[in-house]
Amino acid sequence: MQLPSIFIFSKKSSLFFFLLLRFYTSSAQPDLQAKPFMWADKNIGKSQINNFNRNKLPVISKKVGSAQKNYFFLGNFFGMIDYFTDTYKDEFQYLHVYIGVCYGINPIPAGYNKKLILIFAPSSSLDINNNLGFYILPSKFEAGNPLKFKIDIQQEKEWTENYIKAMPLGTINPKNPDNQFNDNHTHVKSLSETRCITYCKQDLDDLKWVKDYYKPKYPISENAAGFLGAYSSKGIPAGSLKGRFKKRITTQFEFLDNANKIFYLDDIPGFLKLPDGVSECLNDIDNGQLCPTFCE
Repeated sequence: MQLPSIFIFSKKSSLFFFLLLRFYTSSAQPDLQAKPFMWADKNIGKSQINNFNRNKLPVISKKVGSAQKNYFFLGNFFGMIDYFTDTYKDEFQYLHVYIGVCYGINPIPAGYNKKLILIFAPSSSLDINNNLGFYILPSKFEAGNPLKFKIDIQQEKEWTENYIKAMPLGTINPKNPDNQFNDNHTHVKSLSETRCITYCKQDLDDLKWVKDYYKPKYPISENAAGFLGAYSSKGIPAGSLKGRFKKRITTQFEFLDNANKIFYLDDIPGFLKLPDGVSECLNDIDNGQLCPTFCE
């Protein structure tokens, strides 16, 4: 299979998939058997967000010429995922999340001029050139008005190029081969930070299932919070890739409650005693705070 073009976070997973008890003859809610794959300890997530805010955000702000924020309110995020499923059906197998900076081609969403933004691209494959569309969430997603949230490929290209120009390259090791981008057309390698992160659609489905499992008892909403994070100087903290990708940018996604405050699964009694989940559809993967699988 074709993989993203810069690098792949690769942690060998078990041959066993993350299994949930399914419905058979009973309509009762099955028990949760494992943590969702797209989860990591909340303290790791907080630490990575702090790393980004301290070391990356000021550099990006200076290069763009505008003070940046590192909080993205993703209104009806799970409703957007449902829309992708209903619209693109079996073609929707992966979700590519690009980092962009909004200036240049209009329309620019209100409040986002020269600001960081996350761009969501449902895709049929790991190949980042096989996107089915590009969407942003500057306001709460409306399934009945999807064009309000859709951008064209020229906007996506210019906004991601703006981010590439602002990447904090001075914060990563220029000699590390993990940090080399291989251009698909020229095949010339250049120093690069993380540009795009890809998620398995089935892992997103499992995350939604866990949300719905806990929702009758806890006030988990359909909204999410997005952040940018960064590994420390020690790199990935655990697994087969421990110590690699030092100081690289990653993404963080968190559940929100009905008051739009962060809701950590870690705080649910008994949750941390569950075994770790593994990916539903990827063999070479890196677990993260509701995030990374393949990162380019």
